[in-house]
Amino acid sequence: MKILLFAILSILSSNIVLSQSYISQLYCLALGNGDIKKEYKDIVTKALQEYGVVDAELISIKKMNCVGQVIARMPLSSFTAFGIWFDEDFLDLSSEEERTFQIYHEAAHYVQQHHQKTLISLAISNGAIAGFISYNKLLQDRNNSCSLPITPAITGIVAAAGIYLGMLPYIVKQQEKEADLQACRKLIALDRTDIIKARIKDLRRSGSTSGNIWWFSEVEQAEYLEKTIK
Repeated sequence: MKILLFAILSILSSNIVLSQSYISQLYCLALGNGDIKKEYKDIVTKALQEYGVVDAELISIKKMNCVGQVIARMPLSSFTAFGIWFDEDFLDLSSEEERTFQIYHEAAHYVQQHHQKTLISLAISNGAIAGFISYNKLLQDRNNSCSLPITPAITGIVAAAGIYLGMLPYIVKQQEKEADLQACRKLIALDRTDIIKARIKDLRRSGSTSGNIWWFSEVEQAEYLEKTIK
């Protein structure tokens, strides 16, 4: 039920008529509305303030439930949309440096409004597909085509699946890199390069060269993070 709610509100949240506070409440219902530990919330709020976010203390910073992981089909330590959600167990088990980097990374997602931009991109693409299907159907009607009426629906499903498998992962992957780099710039400005170095060390220790459609590999991440402190 919560997954269905998340899908519906993802569509609704691209509607500028809805206020952000109302959308945030809906996301909380789907992704988790439990309060995260105060010590963690204070750190996240401070990070948002460092980025220049006004009224950062009013932003939803919550404990993430399992819905995000089910949708992504992989473990998630955090998720940012119209609020920020964290796997509290992950934060508990993380070192101070790892925890801080992750928090500034998610704060960067929030500031850049990555989730909103993704929804808008997908809405525009799906709108273009709908327009193409409608135009194609109009041509069929004018030419008295006897093609099966289910063809436009199949075309739409195939096109939407293509966008999800192609466009969405690319967008998310670039956003992840952008959030990493913005977190680095902010931490450098705060004279906390030690956090970046610790992050690079962890990535190098893993040494994985196999990324996936959503994230760059650990080695690739280490390489672009190293460039920020040279």
